[in-house]
Amino acid sequence: MKNRIKLLVVLISGLFYGQTLTTQARDDAGLPTTQSGFYETFNPINYPNGAKEWWHLLDVRHTNSENNYGMQFAGSFFDQNLWFRKVNNNSNMAWSKVVLENSSGNVGIGSDNPYARLDVNTNNLRTLLNFQGKSAITFIPNNGNSVFHISHGLNNDLAISEGSNVDEGRLVTILNNGNVGIGTKNPVSKLEVSGGGDLTLKASGQDSGDIIFSQISNVQNGRIWSNNDGGLNFSGNNNNPIFQINNNGNVSVREKLEAKEIKVTQTPTADFVFEESYPLAKLEDVEKHIKAKKHLPEIASAKEMEKEGVNIGEFQIKLLQKIEELTLYSIEQNKKLKQLEDKNSSLEKQIAAINEKLVK
Repeated sequence: MKNRIKLLVVLISGLFYGQTLTTQARDDAGLPTTQSGFYETFNPINYPNGAKEWWHLLDVRHTNSENNYGMQFAGSFFDQNLWFRKVNNNSNMAWSKVVLENSSGNVGIGSDNPYARLDVNTNNLRTLLNFQGKSAITFIPNNGNSVFHISHGLNNDLAISEGSNVDEGRLVTILNNGNVGIGTKNPVSKLEVSGGGDLTLKASGQDSGDIIFSQISNVQNGRIWSNNDGGLNFSGNNNNPIFQINNNGNVSVREKLEAKEIKVTQTPTADFVFEESYPLAKLEDVEKHIKAKKHLPEIASAKEMEKEGVNIGEFQIKLLQKIEELTLYSIEQNKKLKQLEDKNSSLEKQIAAINEKLVK
């Protein structure tokens, strides 16, 4: 930028070389003329917006008096700003502010007092380049909200941080090996999230949020997604759900399920079998039912299970009910067996007594 200003000074010096340079008074910067020169005014007209009181004007004009072409530089007596425009036969052409370095080497766009290498200031946001001498882009809202920074760290990483100073409150870290950390400065995997809170995948409209697992060859190996019904689906590489969790808590598994332990909690149990009022069927009736239908009473047939499936909780209770019924049958049979044993023992004693008398 300094080299450009020096070049401009050289060109202007050459332009007016050999002439007696005097500053003249002229209020209207757009006044048609063929005379180039230096001017000053206390009543600026056709100067940059907001111009008032004393201003300088450097005006380079075309030699043809029939047009109003020129190149102009202007600046106030009271600041270090410089303005430029070309008057292409239009005295009302807009002015553009020349971007200059200040004494600290900072450049401001929309800012008269830049405090970073590049300071871009709008009505709602200020963007700084190399703020605090750091390799960073800083975003400062003019409403007093949080200040954010994107910076290159000393450890060859890229950081997103929040706070008054660059890299003060780091939020996201990207290492040079591609690992990304949220809430951690040293992620050891491709994505590492540390800290409390929720991890949310949210889609809009009829779309669904997906987590896709694939190899480097871009072959999809697995997918987890949620439809707009609130359920959760798990699939392999063919996108057909093999495991589903519905929004009501029901779970569906398409193939085999293997586990060390499954706990089923459901009430009531089958203890009602041991109540005095329980109508325990006669074994003869159970035998008739088995011969006729080829399955136990109150237990679904094999065809029904194959067609409708089996409710594990209800089925376990039914099995327990049959075990408890079998226990009652065993108890009853044991009583009858005991009675027969006692009767047999009595008969044996009677026979022994008779034999003893016969021997005598």
